[in-house]
Amino acid sequence: MIKRSEKEIRALYVELINESAVAKKLGVSRQSMYDYRIRHDIKYDPGKAKEKRHTEIYADRNAKIIDAYLAGIPMDKICARFNMNKPAINYILIKYKAKKPVIHPSLKRNMEIYKLRQRGTSIKELAERYDLTPQYVSTMVYKIKKRETEESKK
Repeated sequence: MIKRSEKEIRALYVELINESAVAKKLGVSRQSMYDYRIRHDIKYDPGKAKEKRHTEIYADRNAKIIDAYLAGIPMDKICARFNMNKPAINYILIKYKAKKPVIHPSLKRNMEIYKLRQRGTSIKELAERYDLTPQYVSTMVYKIKKRETEESKK
């Protein structure tokens, strides 16, 4: 049985990281806490709770990774220090805007091909000019056109 005021419990939901933490603080089961929250219409967003928990657990580590990267420490040493692989480190660096995402080198070429195709250049001619197969050029042009069409509908 929960022997706290509704106001105190609402404050705990705001203060603590998730419903389980509130239940633990009050010494009741998470299910009891859930039932109480539903009965008293206490607002709770599991997405925000997950974000709070993630921030609490990983904020310090992520800050250290970003500082190491900005200090010029090689990626291999950062990976070894934090016992993480390179894609995970890159994800963190890009997420916190410490590093710009890599743009594939062929993107510029593909956009050139697409623009030339729009101007009427044949698939065969484009394939010969860029030393690609006609099927590859045709598929690539189709995918770019499809992506642009979908983006314009949004």
